[in-house]
Amino acid sequence: MKWKVFCVIWTVLFLTITIKDVAFPASCKCEFDTDSYEATGIFTGVCSYAMDSTRKKCTIREAGNYSQVKTSLIREDQFGNPVMLMKEFSPVMEALSENRYIQPTVDPIKFFAFLLRPSYLAAPFLDYYQKQTIDDILFSILKRDGKEMLNILWGLAPKRTFEERDPIKQRAKMEIEKGSVRLIVNFSGHEILVCARI
Repeated sequence: MKWKVFCVIWTVLFLTITIKDVAFPASCKCEFDTDSYEATGIFTGVCSYAMDSTRKKCTIREAGNYSQVKTSLIREDQFGNPVMLMKEFSPVMEALSENRYIQPTVDPIKFFAFLLRPSYLAAPFLDYYQKQTIDDILFSILKRDGKEMLNILWGLAPKRTFEERDPIKQRAKMEIEKGSVRLIVNFSGHEILVCARI
């Protein structure tokens, strides 16, 4: 009887540790503004997530996952074909998971799009206009500073914040450091936070 109890306790402990590691790895955990945020979505692999500062949910998605994204939002001409991006960057992600010190040669616009766009394009709390606006801001910043941002992401330069300089667009900034990127867009008084970690 004692042996059975020991086996049950050991099994429960093992499952708890395993589930915790699968469900909430450090690389894919939302940054909560308050404890009342609820994280939902995919929690494995390279992640990206979108948060609305006025809501209570944070949706986490796997990088490159364009399911539940409207075709009209893809913008293949600017950001590339999602299927091709997945084929191109999946080996890069695998190589990075095995060796954090490599610096892959990638197109910055396509790579950051691969990391960031799936989460905000599928976010239920953003309307069509907001998604397009974030796309425009992302493209503008990456076109201007994308190569420097990649150097920071690979750890070749110190962390830095890049701001959107066009006064017509919504106020926005991108914070980059080794292994993570945060895009913060201000829509009429509330912020949308889009993050990715590798």
